[in-house]
Amino acid sequence: MTLPSENPLSAPPAMEKSLTRKNLTIRTQVILLISFLAFLCSAACMATFGFTLFTVRSEQTQAQDVLNTYIQKLSENKINEAYFMLSPDMKSLKTLEEFRSMVEQDNDLQFQGYQNMTFRNFRIVRLTNRQVQNHEFLAGFSVWISATVNYEGGKKNDLDAILEKRNGQWSIFEMKLYSSPDSRNPISSLILV
Repeated sequence: MTLPSENPLSAPPAMEKSLTRKNLTIRTQVILLISFLAFLCSAACMATFGFTLFTVRSEQTQAQDVLNTYIQKLSENKINEAYFMLSPDMKSLKTLEEFRSMVEQDNDLQFQGYQNMTFRNFRIVRLTNRQVQNHEFLAGFSVWISATVNYEGGKKNDLDAILEKRNGQWSIFEMKLYSSPDSRNPISSLILV
């Protein structure tokens, strides 16, 4: 005879506890597995982001150092050394003598008293298409840099430059020097024309 509070179809209390523990154990294992997988995905994303940030920062420093050295060479009138910092495409279009003539024309006005550069903008891109605007030779990693060139006596000029990386080396692809931030007519330019 069954008591009114007992259900004849229900499992004995000991068996119910066993099933409940088993369900909790499986549920706990699933939650732990999902948590572990979420942790692994987060760690992989953070590692990728960190590596990318480190790489960009490293490339930025290298490219800025090359541009700074290039301007320093021009300010010291070391034209041969500056010429060899140009990209292969630029050197194929401008001989050393053409470059020397162009630089010597206004070198005293443009680079005399050079102190340093304040970098404002840096954009790195990987180009697969070799035609970008009027630049038909640009390929591989390239950076667009905007900076303020600081001279002795407080004079400043704005500078826009494009550098490209080939065979692990950054080189000058294009550079324009402006008299002021508002002026978009360069006082000096080294561009492919």
